[in-house]
Amino acid sequence: MEDQKQVSNGELLAVINEIKSQMVTKEVLEAAISKLVTKEIFEESISDLANSLNFVTQNAATEVQVLESEARLKRDIDFLRFDLPSKDFVTMRIGELKGSFVEAFKNNDAKTNKLSEILLQRKVINESDNNEIMGMVPFPRPKMI
Repeated sequence: MEDQKQVSNGELLAVINEIKSQMVTKEVLEAAISKLVTKEIFEESISDLANSLNFVTQNAATEVQVLESEARLKRDIDFLRFDLPSKDFVTMRIGELKGSFVEAFKNNDAKTNKLSEILLQRKVINESDNNEIMGMVPFPRPKMI
């Protein structure tokens, strides 16, 4: 008989515990199996991915098309910048228009003042009506006493 080594209970328990820790329980196996993808699902996913890739490659712009679009956009932007008026021009134009409006209002105001005087002289309106008309905007006059 060969020499047999005596194993203590503690050593046996240690080996058993080691084997137990490496064993997979039924629940762990079922959870792993539920997470596995079937061959059909995998092939379907690959097919969908291939279809998507084909669509993108067929409909994607080429590098030349992208560069042409970029050059066209730069030309359009430069054209727009060239056509935009300067801030000074806009400010000057607004000033001219404001002056035209003020002049038109003053002419209208002069007509209103003259009409008010004529109506007062012909006694169509009284002095308080005349003062009220003269005190109206856009260019009010001080009231006459």
